Amino acid sequence: MSLGAAFFLIGMIGTGSVNSIWQLYLFYSVALGIAQSLFLIPALPAVAIWFRRHLGLGTGLLWLSWGIGLVIGIQLMSWLITSYGWETAFRVGGVAGTAVILVMMTLFRNSPADANRKPYGWEEGDPETVSAQGAPVDLRIKYEHHIRVTNSFWNLINIHCPGLRGPRRDPGDDRADGDSPRHGREPGGGSP
Repeated sequence: MSLGAAFFLIGMIGTGSVNSIWQLYLFYSVALGIAQSLFLIPALPAVAIWFRRHLGLGTGLLWLSWGIGLVIGIQLMSWLITSYGWETAFRVGGVAGTAVILVMMTLFRNSPADANRKPYGWEEGDPETVSAQGAPVDLRIKYEHHIRVTNSFWNLINIHCPGLRGPRRDPGDDRADGDSPRHGREPGGGSP
């Protein structure tokens, strides 16, 4: 998660300093995309470890917090952009966001055993949980193998990534989106 915090800070500060489109792609898309992945990947298995029963509740709380964070972050960034400009907004957002991440990292535990607690829904007779330090290596290797050979995993990447580039525009096409024949009007404002 420390690596995720570093990528977040680099991505936000870098986005506030861009001078060309390739820098925007590098900082906003690549660096912040890596940061998001590094935060989300440990969160999903942590929910499964922390919630012995009521896993749906745990997953729902995770996605609820993710959504609430976005809503709050968007509102704060909007206010910063209108008040101080987009460069300052990304720089301030990067520093403040990294501070919040670092505080949250001190509270995060990979498993209940790491915090000397029992998982939510634990009942007498349930097997003991395994801490993150004692996670079975064989299971991890088996899981990583399944990722490499499972078409569904790679299809998710192939489906998701093309959507990140935005709408397709032909080079030299200076029509506004509303003038496109796709939207029911011929170029120049006439009817089809």
